[in-house]
Amino acid sequence: MDTTVDLDTFSSLVERPDESARRAAEERWQAADRPRGGLGRLEELGSWLASVQGRSPVLPISAPKVLLFAADHGVAALGVSRMPAEGGTAARVRAVLDG
Repeated sequence: MDTTVDLDTFSSLVERPDESARRAAEERWQAADRPRGGLGRLEELGSWLASVQGRSPVLPISAPKVLLFAADHGVAALGVSRMPAEGGTAARVRAVLDG
């Protein structure tokens, strides 16, 4: 069975964020009665959400999900990481899963 993926074809299937919706959200932030940047990263996340939803204002998030990707890739074995090369990733993932 051939499991090769043509990344160019796959990439063409991925919908791109809507920059006009992002700009509209940023304009809404600028017009809001609050100190500039007063909501910190929330403003950036709100503009990102507008771009992926393709609308501003955004729709409420009804069923949020979190994806956690983790892997060992050999870099720690080169001595450039402060974490141990063996078992460190698995322990950190387990800690996240345990809350």
